[in-house]
Amino acid sequence: IVGSLEAESSGGTASEAAAVSSTSGFIALLMWHGGGQRERAITSQQRIFWGMNQALATVGYHAVFVDLGEVSLIEEENAAREAEQLRYMLDRGFGGAVFYPYAYRSNRALVDEVRRAIPLVTIDRRIDSVDTDFVGVDNYRAMRETIRHLIKQGHRRIAYVTKNEQIRAV
Repeated sequence: IVGSLEAESSGGTASEAAAVSSTSGFIALLMWHGGGQRERAITSQQRIFWGMNQALATVGYHAVFVDLGEVSLIEEENAAREAEQLRYMLDRGFGGAVFYPYAYRSNRALVDEVRRAIPLVTIDRRIDSVDTDFVGVDNYRAMRETIRHLIKQGHRRIAYVTKNEQIRAV
């Protein structure tokens, strides 16, 4: 079963930011690189970057991977790295950015500053009180469709296992 993808415009944020943004043809992809010792296969982050780079190339832009490194168990460390790279994007005059936030409870004012300066799209996680364009999976609908499919197949004992992370996805 393929889940549902949702894209949501913030009501003009990207076009407003584009009016004041740099004319740079470089678009930053700011995210954690994933992987690590346990993951040997191609990561979802790599696939996002490759897909974004291919799509941008068809319209004359170039993706630049702005790596946040390995995710820390300490949210303050993640927030500090995200803040450093958000400032880097502003200082280097990128023409836009796609941001996969991990420390989404932090840096709200800085993310808002970035979205006012350049077009900004967040993926997978929304940031409360910051109005950005957003692309993510409709998790509720995907799970509903999955459960219905399993029930139609005759399954009755269905468990859902996840970590307890307070994310605000779709």
